[in-house]
Amino acid sequence: MVDYQSSGSSPITTHPLAFSKMADSTETLSSLMEHYQLKEEDCNRQISTLHLDEISLNFSRKWRFLPARLKMEDIVAYDIDRGPGDEEEKRRAFFLKWKWTKGSNATYKALICALLEIKSRQDAESVCKLLQESTSGVYQHKASGASYKGPVSSGALAHTRWLKWFCLGKPM
Repeated sequence: MVDYQSSGSSPITTHPLAFSKMADSTETLSSLMEHYQLKEEDCNRQISTLHLDEISLNFSRKWRFLPARLKMEDIVAYDIDRGPGDEEEKRRAFFLKWKWTKGSNATYKALICALLEIKSRQDAESVCKLLQESTSGVYQHKASGASYKGPVSSGALAHTRWLKWFCLGKPM
């Protein structure tokens, strides 16, 4: 399959499976949304910090493959991986860096699609379940066992000074 740039005659070769992977990802996203009864507007919301904390606790080691899928530079994961902290802290640092750098583009949908692209369906389902719980109005934080009713806000958890410095490079 060959695409031509609009500027001239030099062809760009695209692997035929690239389009089928995108189609598979979209079909899988649709099936997950249907299974978890999620609406498009819910998936397009900016991901909450509370959910990022929850994801950090239970996420696989595949987070290192996410930067390219989330439109970030690979060096971000490399720098975080080289830094201090255990695996959970590094995952949390990565997800917070993604949220802070992408802002409103750091959505549930973007994360779910990225997870499906790296063949991490179980993690994608976990994100869908968290979103489903928050849209139903009841959320239970697995680490503490605390639960509350109401929507999950993106400011639900305070950010530590160290994590801001680590992720953003700001002085303490």
